[in-house]
Amino acid sequence: MSTSEADPGSVLLLALVAALAVLLAQRRCAPPGRLVWWPPPGQLLWPPPVTALVLWLVVAVPSLLRLAVPSLLGTFGRDPLRIRAEDEWWRVLTSVLVQDGGVFVTLVNLLLLAVVATVAVRVWGPGRAVGLFAVSQLLFGLFTAFVSPSTGAGSSGASFAVAGSIAGLWLAVGARGAVLAAAVGIGLAGAVLVVAGDGHGVAVLVGVLLGAVLGTVAPPRRAALAAAVRS
Repeated sequence: MSTSEADPGSVLLLALVAALAVLLAQRRCAPPGRLVWWPPPGQLLWPPPVTALVLWLVVAVPSLLRLAVPSLLGTFGRDPLRIRAEDEWWRVLTSVLVQDGGVFVTLVNLLLLAVVATVAVRVWGPGRAVGLFAVSQLLFGLFTAFVSPSTGAGSSGASFAVAGSIAGLWLAVGARGAVLAAAVGIGLAGAVLVVAGDGHGVAVLVGVLLGAVLGTVAPPRRAALAAAVRS
C-alpha cells in the first residue's frame, strides 16, 4: 500500500478530506443558530493558535532542514527493517519530522499541517489536538512498519488522521443534514483510498475512529470553542 506517490484521483480525494475537515471545524466552532460557513475561513485559520504554531514548527524546521541536509531522512525516516531488526523504534515517531519528497511535496505537506493543526486546536483544544496528532502518527507509523511495510517519512499520514478525527467527533455528538453528509463524506473518501491502495486512506479512517471515541468519552465544549475563535 502506497504512502508517498498518489494518482490524480487520490490527490483529489485527499484534497476533499482536508476541505471537508475545515468545513466541519467551522460548523463546530459556530455558536448555535449560526450557518455552516461561520466563522469565515480567514478568521478560523488566522492567526493560528500558539499550540498549532508550535506543532507546525516542530515538524517544519527539520523538514526544511532536510532539504539542505538529505542525510536527515536516513536518520529520522521510517525503515521497517531497521525498526524490526535493529530495534530502532523511534523511527515510528520521528518519521513525522521529515518529508520524503522534494521541495514541492515538503511545502504541500507543511501547508496541510498548518491548516489541520489550526482547525484541530480550534475544535479539540490544545492538549487533545496534540495528543491526537501523536497517537495518529504512532498508529500510522506502526501500520507502515508492520502491517503494510514501506520505507519513507512525512507528516501527511498524521495530518489526514487528525482531519478525519473532526468527522469522527461530529458522528459521535450527532451530526445532521449537510454536516452529517460532510462527515460521512470524509469516511467514504478514506474507504475509497484504501480500496485504491493509498495508505492515507487508512490514516483517515483511523482518525475518524479516534475522533468518534474521544468525542464520545469527552467531547469539547462548543461555547468555549466559539469564544476561542472570536478572541
